Amino acid sequence: MKNKKVEELKYNNNGQPKKAWKPKAYTPETLNEVFELYLEERAKEVRYRNEAIKSGDRAGEIIQIPINKSLSLESFCVFADIMRNTFLDYERQKEYLQVAARIRETIEADQLDGATVGVYNPSIVVRKLGLGDNVNVSTEGTQQIQLNLGKKIGIDKK
Repeated sequence: MKNKKVEELKYNNNGQPKKAWKPKAYTPETLNEVFELYLEERAKEVRYRNEAIKSGDRAGEIIQIPINKSLSLESFCVFADIMRNTFLDYERQKEYLQVAARIRETIEADQLDGATVGVYNPSIVVRKLGLGDNVNVSTEGTQQIQLNLGKKIGIDKK
C-alpha cells in the first residue's frame, strides 16, 4: 500500500515524474517533506513488548509495554517508495547532501538514543551503526592478534 501523500510529492497531475528529463523520485525539498511525513507516521506506530511485573500482588503477571517503532534508513526507503541505493545516490549528490545527511543523522541519533535508554537492543544498534572498540592483544612470544570490533568513528585520542 503506497502512501498517497508520498505519491503526490513524486508525480505531477499527469502521473509523470516531476522531473521527466531526470528520473529522480524527489527533489531535495520533497525528500525532506517525505521524511517529515515518515517521522509523523512512525510516531503513531506502536509495538508491544511483553514484560512480567516484578513485585507486589501482581508479581509474575505479564503486561504489554507500548514501544514506538524505531527509525531506520530501510523503513524510510520503504515509506518513500525508493530503493536504498537511491538514497545512497542522493547522499553523493551535492544538491541532496544537506537533507540526506539530516535524514541519516536523525535516524542514527534515534537508534543510539533508543539503545542508550534500553528501548532498542544495544548490540544490534552498535552493529547497525558500525560502532565498536578496537582491541590489541599481544602475547609474550612473537604472535600478535588484532581484533577490530567495529569501525573507527573519527575521534582522535591524544
